[in-house]
Amino acid sequence: FLYVSHLDTMNAMRKVLRRAGIPMTFSGGFNKHEKLHLQAGTPMYFHSDAERLSVELYGDVDVAAAEPRIRANLPQGLDLLEISHSARLLKAKPGPARYRIDFFAPELFELAQQKFAGLPEKIEFEKRDRKKKHGPRHKGGFTRKVEREVKSAVSEVESHPSQGGAAWIGF
Repeated sequence: FLYVSHLDTMNAMRKVLRRAGIPMTFSGGFNKHEKLHLQAGTPMYFHSDAERLSVELYGDVDVAAAEPRIRANLPQGLDLLEISHSARLLKAKPGPARYRIDFFAPELFELAQQKFAGLPEKIEFEKRDRKKKHGPRHKGGFTRKVEREVKSAVSEVESHPSQGGAAWIGF
C-alpha cells in the first residue's frame, strides 16, 4: 500500500473487518462509524513495514478463529503480521519514526550525506495560527514564530553506499 492514503487504508481495513464478521463497536451521534484507530498514520507516498490498528469490539472474539477470516478478506498488498486481544483500547503514542531514503544516482547520495552532516541545531520559521480566523487578511491571518530542534530530532543517521544496487540513508 505504497500510494494509498491514511483514509483509504482505514476504509480498506473497515471493509475487511466487516466482511470477516468482527463485532466492532460504533460511535454515537448522527454519522455513526466503527471505532478504529490506526496508531501512526503514514504520510502519502511513504512506505511502511508495519502499522498498528486498534479496534474496539462489543463482543468476545476467538482470535484464532478470526485470524483466517481476516486474512481471507485482505486486499492484495496488505498483509496481517500479527493479531492480539487486549482488554483496553491501546492509544499509546508510538516511538520515533524511522525513515529510509533510497538513491539510484551516486551524486544525489553524496549530496544527501553532506546535507545530513551539516544540519543546524535549530530552525525557526513562521507558522499560521489556524485557530485565529480573523486578522490581517493580506498576510493570510495571524502567524507566530516557531522554533524546532533539528539535530536531536534526526538521530542515528546511517549511510549505506551502493554495492551493486541502490544506496540508502536511514534516520
